[in-house]
Amino acid sequence: MSTDTMASLTTKQKKRVMVHEAGHAYGLHHVSSSCSGSSKNMMSQGTAKFNCSGNGPYTDDINGWEAIYE
Repeated sequence: MSTDTMASLTTKQKKRVMVHEAGHAYGLHHVSSSCSGSSKNMMSQGTAKFNCSGNGPYTDDINGWEAIYE
């Protein structure tokens, strides 16, 4: 993570970046879905995750973790 990039983010955006990076630590990869409908996730690359309503991790993220560790 770049400190220059992080400095320009809001607190909520920083939380989402950290949840995203934690997802990588747990073995999740980037996904190409957006935050529409039931596909909300924290693992989209770029800023799409900043537009999701509510707070993550989302059901899609949790399902990914469960698929790896169950």
